[in-house]
Amino acid sequence: MNYLFIHDALPGQFKHLLKELLIEGHTIVGASRTRTSSKLPFRQVLYDLPEGVDTSKADPGKIAVTLGLACYKALRPLWLEGFRPDVIVSHAGRGAAYFIRDLFPNARFVTYLEWYVATNSKEGLEQVEIARHNKAHLLNMALTQEFALADAALSPTYTQRAQFPALWQPAINVLHDGIDTVLYQPDPDARFEFGGRTFTRSDKIITYAARGMEHTRGFPAFMKAIALAQKADPNLEVLIAAADRICYDPGAKGVGLKAWAEAEVDYDPVRTHFLGVLKEVEFVKFLQVSRLHVYLSQPFVLSWSLLNAMSVGLPVLASDNAPVREVIADGETGYLVSEGDVEAVANRIVDLTSNLDAHTEVQAAARALVLEKYELKKCVSAIRTLVDGKAG
Repeated sequence: MNYLFIHDALPGQFKHLLKELLIEGHTIVGASRTRTSSKLPFRQVLYDLPEGVDTSKADPGKIAVTLGLACYKALRPLWLEGFRPDVIVSHAGRGAAYFIRDLFPNARFVTYLEWYVATNSKEGLEQVEIARHNKAHLLNMALTQEFALADAALSPTYTQRAQFPALWQPAINVLHDGIDTVLYQPDPDARFEFGGRTFTRSDKIITYAARGMEHTRGFPAFMKAIALAQKADPNLEVLIAAADRICYDPGAKGVGLKAWAEAEVDYDPVRTHFLGVLKEVEFVKFLQVSRLHVYLSQPFVLSWSLLNAMSVGLPVLASDNAPVREVIADGETGYLVSEGDVEAVANRIVDLTSNLDAHTEVQAAARALVLEKYELKKCVSAIRTLVDGKAG
């Protein structure tokens, strides 16, 4: 069969599905805004906005149409060559698939719906809030178009599905991308090397992981909490796997909050290690040597890193909000703390890292939950069934 994948940053959530289809010998074309660093052997077509467009200032509705036209133009030469996809799988983001039915009207179209921007308004909105409200509607325009075009839709968690309009929700299948539980498994003898040091489970380590250092993923609260925790425990080491950038916070993207933390937060720089973005093989070791993974994200897309940590049998301390409660029950599969309560986070860090063997039941339950609900082969199989039109 012929498959066309559309994603601004391939392979993204489609990595494991792509691997399976390639192994089976299917023809794959991927359309993306950036050339993938993945070594997966599929033909890639690039599209993008015209040079000079400032996405932080431009109308999101116009961006959706412009990006859709760019993707259409990039794929049209394949149409002229005779390529006809049997299935199109699109990540509904900024609008790349806006006109895809005009080019390939007969393909089965499956849309991956990741996040619908909240548009709930309040009386007496200030002008700046009205502007944000209007922008949210425009950002959702591309999602509305894809949902209208789709033969099937999926979203990775129930919380994410619940963001979408009520009339959409019965048609959206909740199917997670999956976690490689063979790669992400416990290893009490793991060793992680960085900066001339070797870290092991005998060290008192807490970990934090995110794409960037920003408010959405709780970076400021985390830094304030570790500053307090390090004062209470002189042996506490902190490993941070994140780039110094803004990925999800509203407004212009750019440099993250590391400089703010260095200037404003009294953490111990000797015991706080900024690792940048790790290769996956190193990221696994990073988690395996930790005693506690801290996840203070605001309500948003549930991070793979949280489930990865649970899969290696690592206890997780997380913000008590809806996405997290899908996988963590306090004291059963992890630990919850009130969102934004820095002092409570610090106290729990000190308490939870004090005894290496105190959380064996929680760790086992966390991994068991991932194996039951998020194991990679099960998830890919379920997505494949939907994508190929056998269900949904």
